[in-house]
Amino acid sequence: MDKNAIINAAQKYASQGKLDEAIAEWSKLLSVSKDGNIYNTIGDLCLKKRSLGDAIGAFTHAADIFRDDGFYPKAMALYKKILNIEKDNVDALTALAELNAEKGFTSQAVVDLKKIAELHTQQGAPEKSLAVYEKVLHYVPFDVSVKTKMAEQCTKMGLSQRAAQSYESIASNYAEKGDFEKSREFYLKALEIDENNRGALSGLSKLADRDGDQGKSIEYLTRAISVSPDDTSLLLRHARLSIKNNNPDQARDTLIKLIEQSPKDLDAKKMLGTLFVQEGQLDDAWEYLKPCIDEFINSQSWPDAFALLSHFEDIHTIPVKERFISLYRGKGDNDSLYEELKTIAALYETKGDHDDALELLREAWSLNEEDGEIYEKITALEGALSTAQPEQDSPPQRETGEENPEAEVQTADPSAEDPGLSREYIEAKKTEAAYYVEQGLLEDAIKIYEELLATSPDNEEIRQAMESLKMEAPAEEAPAAEIQDTSIPDQAADPEAERQVIAAPPESATDINTAMNEILQEMDTAESTVEADDFEAHYQKGLDYRHRGKIDEAIQEIEIAISDEVNVIRNMRMLALCYMDKGDFASAVATFQKTLSTMSPQDSGYIHLQYALADAFKNNGDDAAANAAYKEIYDKDPAFRDVAEKLGLQVPHQQPPPSQSRRTGEKPDFNQEQKKSRIAYI
Repeated sequence: MDKNAIINAAQKYASQGKLDEAIAEWSKLLSVSKDGNIYNTIGDLCLKKRSLGDAIGAFTHAADIFRDDGFYPKAMALYKKILNIEKDNVDALTALAELNAEKGFTSQAVVDLKKIAELHTQQGAPEKSLAVYEKVLHYVPFDVSVKTKMAEQCTKMGLSQRAAQSYESIASNYAEKGDFEKSREFYLKALEIDENNRGALSGLSKLADRDGDQGKSIEYLTRAISVSPDDTSLLLRHARLSIKNNNPDQARDTLIKLIEQSPKDLDAKKMLGTLFVQEGQLDDAWEYLKPCIDEFINSQSWPDAFALLSHFEDIHTIPVKERFISLYRGKGDNDSLYEELKTIAALYETKGDHDDALELLREAWSLNEEDGEIYEKITALEGALSTAQPEQDSPPQRETGEENPEAEVQTADPSAEDPGLSREYIEAKKTEAAYYVEQGLLEDAIKIYEELLATSPDNEEIRQAMESLKMEAPAEEAPAAEIQDTSIPDQAADPEAERQVIAAPPESATDINTAMNEILQEMDTAESTVEADDFEAHYQKGLDYRHRGKIDEAIQEIEIAISDEVNVIRNMRMLALCYMDKGDFASAVATFQKTLSTMSPQDSGYIHLQYALADAFKNNGDDAAANAAYKEIYDKDPAFRDVAEKLGLQVPHQQPPPSQSRRTGEKPDFNQEQKKSRIAYI
């Protein structure tokens, strides 16, 4: 085939006005190669002869070829050409919207998609319109007008529950923006369609509580619980409202039910334990508050741990003082630690537990070698236990028998692999920590290093990495105590004075509203404001709200922070996690998808977000999408987290070894059952 001859003939026919002959000549070349430029030329010839359908077909072929080959500007120009001929061409509009979205022009993509949805509505195809609106929400998840149209389409299609969910989502958006009247209006619309809409009932309960109508608030919340009796977040709110409404009996019943369903729910245990404290039932209170105290110790929330422990010093002296010892060790408060060690050693000695008493006295002596009384007690106990007495001019040795245990640490090779954890496991955890650092989540990264050090305290490489992160992490206020108003002095204040302040009991043990003031603090509405353009401040404020369980407020702050172009991926991820916390899994899915659309599969953190998206799909009831996402992750990395287990597959993976028994001065692991429970915290 002589290509040049064909082109010359086609051009000659076109110049003579013989358009059909010219088209025929150009079409010969298509049998050899599907060329977008040739289709474009044929389209122009068809347009000249007013064969509009043929012209649109040729332009569509040309645009599709250019798009497949990556020539997006040419493809977009041709789709616009088609729309100049037929402004309501759905295929061209759809393709143009997809290209705009791919290039990051989401505003124009949204305009195109909204027009497509309206065309489907006009053509009597509400199901197609609804599908397009769902695509729009991927780009503008908080567009009230889109959600309203979706609700209208669902109503036309007889999808009452889905329509109610759309109205409930609109109401939630208004509430987040502070427009509570509009929020109430749409919550009520949702209930008109579906009287059992859990989100609407819960939302109306919050609005009623905000207005001070406690009775109405509990009424709505009770209805919501009847719809979702296993929803722990609803049960916890019901207990809080009951306490706020001075109904401790109702709160207690609700909390007991909640803990039966979720035995590890520390918020519920903390609230129930507090109720028992106020009622004077300290034995019951101890059983519920003990795991909360241990968690505070692990998370280094010292004021909270002090506030809870002070209630039990008289009835559980040894367990409480064991925990005080752990607190003082963690804080590095050697003066207070010294006093507690002597006290509990005396208690052990009184019980005849000379081994433990001797161990504690040796530690106390190491903190104050001028205390001759301790030296004499150590000598007496060693004699009673038939051990070798220490020389008069040298200090008693620790159980390890090492003359200078610190010297060994100083001379140890920091690069040597720690025997407690495998190198593969450490590297995997370091990679995970690095991802958190990249996302700006320094606290999460620090926690990973702390977990590694709990099992391998001599690993200097891990310790140095953690200390470096702690220097970067912004200082945070310690969480408020949940039992009573205990104004904690500055950390540098006298330890004994601090101890006395913390141990002070509440002014009135019978006034529940006063005693529970800190627990109900998160229900207050007065909050400090931040400048709108300070994106990082809004992000940090959102994190603080999320930490305190104020998810709606967290979402409102992080939505503002999303405008920060520098940290948009980090902020979008956090917004999605807030939606997960709230139980709004559809919004979480949309936000995760939007975040992933801005990333490459090779980007650091991509697979982590993909895993979070899969979990969101699962929680949203879309098992097929969840499994597809898990499968994609498995294909990339079969050992990634528990993805193999999610798919019912078996993949060997490295587990961290169980914690070893602790020596004096080491941080305790409260998640492992101790062989000697009486000294679990020593």
